[in-house]
Amino acid sequence: KDDLASDANDKVASQQSIKKYVDDQDAFGAWDTGKSENTEYTAATDGIVTAMANATDTTLHLYGETPTGTQRVKEIHTAGDNTTSICYPVKKGDTWKVIRTGGGAAIVQWLPRGT
Repeated sequence: KDDLASDANDKVASQQSIKKYVDDQDAFGAWDTGKSENTEYTAATDGIVTAMANATDTTLHLYGETPTGTQRVKEIHTAGDNTTSICYPVKKGDTWKVIRTGGGAAIVQWLPRGT
């Protein structure tokens, strides 16, 4: 039997190994909560970026780019205690960045696809 860990073409994969392979590809990995705003990252897998920030006493602009330089999402909130968030997908190999101007610091998180 082939457990799909090798690239062997002389063995037949079992139903269990195929199911595990498919399940592993469709699952999400662990949240990475250590990401920062205004920092460029390169996605090692497909995944989802989330970011959240508070408008505090200034106007808050929160942007999401992928690849870097191509804006995909934007949220703007005026002064006050208003929390806003963005969420967007990123393709494996693409760069991505969350940009914040005004308001309080953004909480940026990455949720990778695959295990």
